[in-house]
Amino acid sequence: MSKRGVFFLKSLLSTAMCAVLAILLITSALPVAAQTPGAKFTISSTSTVPGALTTVEVTSSDLDAGFAMGGFDCLIEYDNAALTLTNVSTGPVFNDCAWEYFSYRVGTTGDEGDPNNLVRVVAMAETNNGPIHPSCYGETAGVLFSIEFLVTTDPAYEYQFVDVKWRWQDCGDNAATTITGDVLLISDDVFDYEGNIVTADAGFPNYTGAPESCDDGSGATERAVDFQHGGVEIYENGSFGRGDINLNGIAYEVADYVTFVNYFIYGLGAFTIAPDPQIANTDVNCDGTTLSVPDLVYLYRIIIGDAAPCGFKDGAVETPIAADTANLIQNIDAKIVSLNYPGELSAIFLIFDGEIAVTDLLPEHDVVANFVSGQTRVLISPPLSNDPLTFFGSGSLFSYTGVGTMVHADAAFDGTEVIPTTISISSDCCVMRGDINHDGQIDISDIIDLVLYMFNFGPLPPCPEEANVNGDNLGVDISDLVHLVYYMFGGGPAPAPCN
Repeated sequence: MSKRGVFFLKSLLSTAMCAVLAILLITSALPVAAQTPGAKFTISSTSTVPGALTTVEVTSSDLDAGFAMGGFDCLIEYDNAALTLTNVSTGPVFNDCAWEYFSYRVGTTGDEGDPNNLVRVVAMAETNNGPIHPSCYGETAGVLFSIEFLVTTDPAYEYQFVDVKWRWQDCGDNAATTITGDVLLISDDVFDYEGNIVTADAGFPNYTGAPESCDDGSGATERAVDFQHGGVEIYENGSFGRGDINLNGIAYEVADYVTFVNYFIYGLGAFTIAPDPQIANTDVNCDGTTLSVPDLVYLYRIIIGDAAPCGFKDGAVETPIAADTANLIQNIDAKIVSLNYPGELSAIFLIFDGEIAVTDLLPEHDVVANFVSGQTRVLISPPLSNDPLTFFGSGSLFSYTGVGTMVHADAAFDGTEVIPTTISISSDCCVMRGDINHDGQIDISDIIDLVLYMFNFGPLPPCPEEANVNGDNLGVDISDLVHLVYYMFGGGPAPAPCN
């Protein structure tokens, strides 16, 4: 979402057909107060053991009488060496009020710092979708959203408190909006996880709140929301059976490999015995990260006698990072997924939003796909045998049918190094960004189609690249709808050109 995306709530159309075109303007009959009522947003502090899944809740509390909001935009930083983000889910404040838009994205900074340790969460109460409206606007305290993390097995983090904290990179970060969208509710005071005030007038990026330059006295912003940091305390794990993924007391056996493969195909539901220790035991290569493709490959090597168990008494090993990046490329027109990598790989795990079926598979490797919870999980792995590990290089990995967009990639060589990955979505169809229905012109029907796709599970645009209106290469999100509405009805800039 763009920094000021919430202000496109002012763009309205009044007819039934145009009801899907912009964010609904709540009438000016709302009471006017001398000062906007405030609230407090808190990242919870929790505790767990290494290798476990844990949930951090982001809550609203200390609500002043009359507090209400039309949406929020939160930017949160976490230690990605200790915590791996697995999911962000809506809470009762969103669900009970029947809010209409929720999205999160990991690693969308552009400023200094590690882009993989940030998550942005955006929610909006109202989209202009006809007679359907929220029943409330966050007037009641509760959970805004929950973040699920997978905790490292690295003993170095035992008895450590790992911060999960608010981060400000511009004035629009960590802010709510009034129902009408005319005022951005920015930070007032900021507290650390122990409740001590840490508010400061600091430059970007910071963890101490929106600086004074964000409050220019124009009335466009109000200091109305306090923020408190949180985190995860990691206890001692005790001994665990690394490699004993099916918890039968025997590590590094074929049954463990099959159980681990089932995770990549079916998700966490594959761990039916005791999920937390099963997850912890998947750190087969001792690098402190569980549930990874390098762990699967290293388990394969141990089973066939090509590698020895690494043990765990000395903690996580220093895992080298490959010099080259594996680029996974999805051509949405030809419906082909390919690899561009100067070296060789033995396994790849991919996740697609949407349902696809793979065809034209790689020889000498198992390629398995499964559709679960709105996503297709695809695992390319060596067939289990007594043969040495087999590899593949650049080129086509598989073709597919159906509609889906690649959103995650994990790769491995021999299980002992980290292979950086990138995802590229290529298309030959982009002629005019903003031409959502691909009919050669930009008109009212394009906004209707984009809103139906984004908010009402409408069909995928004929050329998804043309739906990336602002050309930010981050996929289709609320900022693209804002851009298109402003262009057509607010005199905003034209959509970005196709590359």
